[in-house]
Amino acid sequence: MKSFVKRPSLPVDCRELMIGEKYYGFLGPKLEKYGISCILMPDNPDIPAPVRAHADMSLCYAGEGKIFLAPYLQGSELEAELKSKGLDTELSVKAQASDYPGDVTMNICAAGDKLFFGKNADERIINYFTNLGYKAVPVKQGYARCSVCVVDENSIITADAKIGESAKQLGTDVLLIEPGHIALEGYDYGFIGGSAFKIAEDKLAFTGHLNKLPDRDRILNFIGLHKVRPIYLSDAALYDIGGAIPIIER
Repeated sequence: MKSFVKRPSLPVDCRELMIGEKYYGFLGPKLEKYGISCILMPDNPDIPAPVRAHADMSLCYAGEGKIFLAPYLQGSELEAELKSKGLDTELSVKAQASDYPGDVTMNICAAGDKLFFGKNADERIINYFTNLGYKAVPVKQGYARCSVCVVDENSIITADAKIGESAKQLGTDVLLIEPGHIALEGYDYGFIGGSAFKIAEDKLAFTGHLNKLPDRDRILNFIGLHKVRPIYLSDAALYDIGGAIPIIER
């Protein structure tokens, strides 16, 4: 029997997740070998070209079948597909733009019971989470979701020192890594949160190998301490795809 993922980014045993359709050929077949189907998100024409296929820029899953969609998805086939699966969809009220910070209105990170977001995040989404009891944690980094890899309810990996400091003050176990060393076309580098995502309670999927990361061993040791093992979805170097959004689990 399938059910909706209860906590954002924390599936127990993912069966369906959302990724940008641009990345299906790169990652989809490998995910399907793990019994995970992909729901494909079309490019977002309202934001910068390199991140138009990034799920964390256009979708925000709030748990228990509730999902917020960027304005361009109004009336889309994706919206209809999600509704057909029983999800409660709601459009973001904040228009997006083709430059920062107008592009990061939905880049909001729920990690356990904490919510990290920049100053241009959609207030409706923030209010929804805080009404559920999440602790609001405003941060300087607009790309909050990109910047955070959620390992479990109370542990994260990030290269953003300010996010790390805020999380630690709230009792989260934080692994602070060196910025860079993650590929993202059109930018100097990508982020750990955009290149890794949970597919099960004990499995953290990486888009590629970690060999170019100076913190490779520290990352593997950290997730191991939290009883999570790595799953490598390709033989390429780690690449930022804007993450994936697990929505349905066994």
